[in-house]
Amino acid sequence: MSRLKKSVVFFLVLLVTVSLCACGIGGGGGNPSSKKVVFLSHDSIEGNNITGQLFRSVKSKAEAEGYEIEAFNADGNANLQVDQFNDALGKSPLAIILLAADGDAVVPSIKKANEMGIPVIA
Repeated sequence: MSRLKKSVVFFLVLLVTVSLCACGIGGGGGNPSSKKVVFLSHDSIEGNNITGQLFRSVKSKAEAEGYEIEAFNADGNANLQVDQFNDALGKSPLAIILLAADGDAVVPSIKKANEMGIPVIA
């Protein structure tokens, strides 16, 4: 993919993520007293890869609005990500941002989050 296409995709994903995160934060989902948003990534959030850029942008925006971001990196391991997701649910965050390692593997956790009223932005 060309650099221009990557940049366009990145900014569209960022725009959607931040918009949905803002809707979830103000929409009564999750634990209303919580100021924590969980970022579950399939890839490293360190360095200058697109995942790292996305995380830093979301973190910057969230922190500017007074929210705390807790991040988890599954390193491509779907089973680890499911465990991280379920651990995050135990903390009753306001919202979860998910970059899934395996879309099928996280479906039960997403359903559980929905039952708990925690918005999942994927």
